[in-house]
Amino acid sequence: MPDANDVLLGASIKRCRTKRNFSQDDLAKKVGLTYQQIQKYEKGASRVSFSMMMKISGALDIPLLYLIPDECLVMSQIESRKLLTQKDKEIALLKSVIREVNQITGRI
Repeated sequence: MPDANDVLLGASIKRCRTKRNFSQDDLAKKVGLTYQQIQKYEKGASRVSFSMMMKISGALDIPLLYLIPDECLVMSQIESRKLLTQKDKEIALLKSVIREVNQITGRI
């Protein structure tokens, strides 16, 4: 069973390909694959490597980011915010420790 993110990426590749009026065969030839492999990518049955994403975006003459589904970007942003929040807490803690050390040692 395909991974949900692979399915989303595949649908995004298909959307971009059809907007550029490329057939699966057109895209396959430009990136050195068979149309069957493009079908597998678009169905999420095969995972797309980063280097292949770069080839596909180049063949379609679109920024690489256009291939990344919005749903994945939103999840990535949520995870980034969680990490930032944790990092912010760590930074605040370190700053308070540094202030205390500076007060104890007479550095202000």
